[in-house]
Amino acid sequence: IACVNNIGPGLGEVGPAVNYGTLTLRADPIPLLNIVWRHLTAQVKIFFIAILVVLGLVTWVLRNNLKALNRLSAAAYRFEQGNYGVRVEPRGAMEIQSAVHAFNSMAGKVEQLLLSLRQSESNLRIERERAQATLSSIGDAVISTDEAGRVEYLNPLAEQLTGWSVEQALGHALHEVFKVFEETTRLPLDKLACQALLDGEVVKSDSNSLLLTNAGKEIAI
Repeated sequence: IACVNNIGPGLGEVGPAVNYGTLTLRADPIPLLNIVWRHLTAQVKIFFIAILVVLGLVTWVLRNNLKALNRLSAAAYRFEQGNYGVRVEPRGAMEIQSAVHAFNSMAGKVEQLLLSLRQSESNLRIERERAQATLSSIGDAVISTDEAGRVEYLNPLAEQLTGWSVEQALGHALHEVFKVFEETTRLPLDKLACQALLDGEVVKSDSNSLLLTNAGKEIAI
């Protein structure tokens, strides 16, 4: 590179110059493909970063939902084992929360129903004990059955007459415990007891009857 120190008054006149060195320039043309590749690489990096973020969010949501489902499953198992007071805190997606609310509602209704049934059973047991106490104190032999004619209770006088204890007679058909037949014809009178069960009314025999006890003894009734 030449340095121009002085320029004369006339056009084209140049004064003495000093040489400072040599400057070399090199131009390497960048292919268009390299530019496109750089842009593509940058876009791919951004795309993969976005995919990782989305996957992270999806994993977080699924993990929370799975935890909620596991809690619901555990509560259902405890409910099945008899823990009717179990409840689940609503968490997770709206669908899971709806399922949790439905489970809590169902569990609450079942718990109330069971409490009501237990109270009814308790009341029924009390009434039965009262009835048995009353039947035990009266002077007539009394045998009580269910709707199918199976013996449920005998008062002490009925036990004495039939020869069957309550424990022995429980669950037996009435005609097996109360064996009655006509004194003259020796024909069984089981139909009288069946008629009383069907009609729900008092039925009396027109003739003298005999009762066959559990020990095989005949007693006039």
